[in-house]
Amino acid sequence: MKLRLVLGALVSTAALVSAIYVSGGSIAVVPTVVALALAAIAPLGAGVAGLGFKGLSSAFKAVFSGDEGTESAEELRAAKAAFVLLIRATLAVMAMGFILINIMMMYDLRDPSEIGSMLSYSLVPALAGCMMIACLYLPLMHALDRKYRSEARGSDDSDGRQGATEAAATRRTAAARLAGGGLISLATIGAIYFLGWGGRLFPLTNIPSVIVMAFLPLGNAIAGPGLGGLAASFKAIGSNGAGGGSSCALRYAKGAFAFMTRSLLASGGIAFLTGVVFYFDGLGDRKRYGPTMALALVGLFYAVLLPLCLSLPLEAAAERRLLLAGGEAHAAD
Repeated sequence: MKLRLVLGALVSTAALVSAIYVSGGSIAVVPTVVALALAAIAPLGAGVAGLGFKGLSSAFKAVFSGDEGTESAEELRAAKAAFVLLIRATLAVMAMGFILINIMMMYDLRDPSEIGSMLSYSLVPALAGCMMIACLYLPLMHALDRKYRSEARGSDDSDGRQGATEAAATRRTAAARLAGGGLISLATIGAIYFLGWGGRLFPLTNIPSVIVMAFLPLGNAIAGPGLGGLAASFKAIGSNGAGGGSSCALRYAKGAFAFMTRSLLASGGIAFLTGVVFYFDGLGDRKRYGPTMALALVGLFYAVLLPLCLSLPLEAAAERRLLLAGGEAHAAD
């Protein structure tokens, strides 16, 4: 888990940095370091205030303890509650940073040309907080969910086994369903866009947006379920009826695809905030308006499109298979 988390965070961070420089922006070191420190340390203070050092350290220990099944269900639920608190505290810090910097701007504003830079800086804590949530807390909560599901593993592991040939055939059927449904959505959206914009598709190929929306979710996938976990999840839903996968495997698949939906939405939010930060930073340079807002808006477009065509249908398929198999869709998903 530690290696996956570090590798996933590196991939996500590299994607964001690459998108910034490809779009013509640059990173201000001091404001970025200050924002990261604020987004990382202040929520930990809230965690200590609510849970104490012992409770907070126990939550991280529950994630990195190694083998599944070494903690009780109660300990895992308590750890998840700790990360929910950290996420909520991070959201509060994001809002506080925005408000605080704008208050400073109102008191110290001498040159109207500084408004763009100050508005840009006021969004940096929000961007840092989004990265903390997307690249750290969401993968850690997913790891806890995975351990919690292992507690529910029982005799259902032997339910509904299929032969290798039949399993491969049903997986191909599931892949065909996903591709067909996705193509319907893509064709509908593409036709409307193509007709409305006179055939201009180039804006949707904005390179910085593609970098963020391709590699940031990839980093989160590595840090969360892992590529092997996603492959196993797709395998679990590869059936037309009941009995294709155990209830435990289907519960995990549903959680993995829900994680990817959240990851895609978070990535779109990060792309939007990044574009807006550099839009305000270059407020006096009209040549920068287009590239920065393209990063913001095209990133949001893909953040909605990809769940529509991929993760939401897969999550629904896992839930349907789980119900057909007689399992329960846990509220924690």
